Amino acid sequence: MTALVFGSVVIALLGLMATAALWLLDRRPRNGVAAVLSGVLTAGLFITGLSSKPAPPVANSQSSPEASKVEPLPPVRTQINPKDGQTYVWIQPGKFSMGCSPGDSECDADEKPAKEVTIAKGFWMGQTEVTQGAYQKVMGNNPANVKGDKRPVENVSWNDATAYCGKAGVRLPTEEEWEYAARGGTTGASYAKLDDIAWHDGNSSKRTHDVMTRAPNAFGLYDVLGNVWEWTASSYNQGSNKVLRGGSWFYFTSYARVSNRIYKYPDNRYYFVGFRCAGDSL
Repeated sequence: MTALVFGSVVIALLGLMATAALWLLDRRPRNGVAAVLSGVLTAGLFITGLSSKPAPPVANSQSSPEASKVEPLPPVRTQINPKDGQTYVWIQPGKFSMGCSPGDSECDADEKPAKEVTIAKGFWMGQTEVTQGAYQKVMGNNPANVKGDKRPVENVSWNDATAYCGKAGVRLPTEEEWEYAARGGTTGASYAKLDDIAWHDGNSSKRTHDVMTRAPNAFGLYDVLGNVWEWTASSYNQGSNKVLRGGSWFYFTSYARVSNRIYKYPDNRYYFVGFRCAGDSL
């Protein structure tokens, strides 16, 4: 009887820990067994923190992560923004299907239904997430948890990101701009094989990495998926929370999808959240 009671207490504690971790990370559990496994894995990750042992890889849910091109794209056109020293890529106008990708079984309710969106005007998009070196240059400080001039800056709020982009003469991208740029003319959940393009919890050794160390998409953008979540200019359901896109080194591969969305309060800072800027001109 004592062993049974002890076992029940342990199971209850594990359930509470998993629930708390899911709430902290905005992970939305799946149905049935997948939900239980997600909770247990998350609880383990929450407990171990930033240990040197990498988290076990989570299999990519996409049977064929390489997506078909919607249309040929022009050669990559770049320009350096003199105000922050970052390279920006020109994103041509066009149309795309925004939201749950065809065949993507990981989609949440807020990714459905997919809808056709027109990007009427081209814009400039940061080729990489804003680096710590650039943030130090513009803002005069470096709040990042894991230091490195070429690593993406993290531990920044939406307000911090907005202030940086403003000083650099640009702005945060909208959700529509972000997803259009991230897809790079493709229609799948990922624009290429995930391990080739993204740092996620299965390959990151629980830390950020230098930008441009994984392959870019067809627009020439790096780390659009993985490395750090990216703040956007858009509000979630017209509320005060702001939408983040792209997944991060700290999250499962199921979050590193071009249509996936989470949200945070604009004052909050996290060591897995950064940003990239966009602009109508440089």
